[in-house]
Amino acid sequence: MTLVYERLMRGCYVAASGVALALFVVIVAGIVSRQIFHPLIWSNEVATTLFVWLIFLGAGVAAAENAHIRVMLVADVVPDGIRRFLLLAVSYIGAAILLAVLVDSIHVTYGFRGDRFTTLAISAAWGWSAIPAGTAMMLAGWIRHGCWTWQQAGQRPEPPSELVV
Repeated sequence: MTLVYERLMRGCYVAASGVALALFVVIVAGIVSRQIFHPLIWSNEVATTLFVWLIFLGAGVAAAENAHIRVMLVADVVPDGIRRFLLLAVSYIGAAILLAVLVDSIHVTYGFRGDRFTTLAISAAWGWSAIPAGTAMMLAGWIRHGCWTWQQAGQRPEPPSELVV
């Protein structure tokens, strides 16, 4: 199971890198085309869609690496037992919110399957599908890192040993 998860995350890193590169190319092409010749009318829609994909892939990778931001103001001053309970409750509430977002975003994406972009002849569901993809990655990271167990709830996250790019 760990091997499948690691390969999935490696694929997400590659996809996020590809999306970032494509976003850069589309934005530069749009700027150059406006200045030199006839503007690329589709560049804004493509750039916006790629930006949404980059945000949700990045959030999924951050959650999968357990690298999200935590505010530990209250948890740092309470006793260990209360701290574990508090962190576990926050973890489960976060997972419940992610699950609700996942279900709702799948429904919304399905609802947009018949709509088309204004300047492109493709389904608008491609842009909306970034939300369930990123949310599913976040939930996979929650499960993988054991944030739902009593043993993991009280532990402080270890700082990353290497810079993740």
